[in-house]
Amino acid sequence: MASRPLPPTPPKEHCFTFNVPEDTVSIDEIIDSIEETVGDEGVLFLQHFGTSKFLIATRTADQATSLLVNEGFCIRKEKVSVDAVGPPIVHVNVYRLPPYVFNDSLVAALQPYGKVHDLQCTTVQKRQTTYSGTRVVKTEMTSPAPNFVTVLGHRAMLEYRGMRRVCARCSGEGHMAATCTKPFCQRCSAFGHGTETCTVACRKCGGDHSAKECFRRKSHAAVTQSTVASQEDFPSLSEALAVRTRTPYATARLQVLSPRRELCDADLLAAWTVTPHASNAPTTRSPKPRAPSLK
Repeated sequence: MASRPLPPTPPKEHCFTFNVPEDTVSIDEIIDSIEETVGDEGVLFLQHFGTSKFLIATRTADQATSLLVNEGFCIRKEKVSVDAVGPPIVHVNVYRLPPYVFNDSLVAALQPYGKVHDLQCTTVQKRQTTYSGTRVVKTEMTSPAPNFVTVLGHRAMLEYRGMRRVCARCSGEGHMAATCTKPFCQRCSAFGHGTETCTVACRKCGGDHSAKECFRRKSHAAVTQSTVASQEDFPSLSEALAVRTRTPYATARLQVLSPRRELCDADLLAAWTVTPHASNAPTTRSPKPRAPSLK
């Protein structure tokens, strides 16, 4: 037997197990059926585990993704489902997320759907120094991510192979936002019915009207549901002033200053004369007016 170089070790996300039908199926027929789905020379390993169980390993991640999207392959017009050995590696494109949002915030938003391995940013075509704002996240996806996620208040759109697409307006399936005709209720902020036929009670007082038409103001305590000290816990103004006057180091009252009026010539002349405050204080005479000089 001629020796051949060792094949590359495939990662778990490229490996799948399946069971062939009970009828006699040849190895060549299995490989040809799989390559009709993943492409030519897409099968790297095909291992038999006894009876009708097999393990397949694809060469690339795209071939593994196509096998997942098609949910298997067909042999003799019969569907054969595959089971992934490890969680698949999915490249998720993130759109409509501003560039000033940090990558750590995006990774935290995608963490519930799998482990993030890498994150890159794409550039504008023919301009390698200008980024397009689209981010590509390499994720070990354990559960399917939704079409839209919220990252720091921004609604970002996700796109990956095998994703279930929904409408960006009403989150419904089978149509896009440009052709969406579902009515929107301004009373309960929900899609599917109009505002005139809505019977949802007011969120503020429970009355038979919308929250926008409610006269009762929603307090900050009701919004945050936090415990705030009531008005009874604070002393009255008279009690606070009485305690302040009894304090030995009480602060003096503020003096109200009146606006300064403009000085006239008489005031300027009087400013030269200083009134003595004591008997021993020197007296300053007012200067004599000078006679006009004749030139």
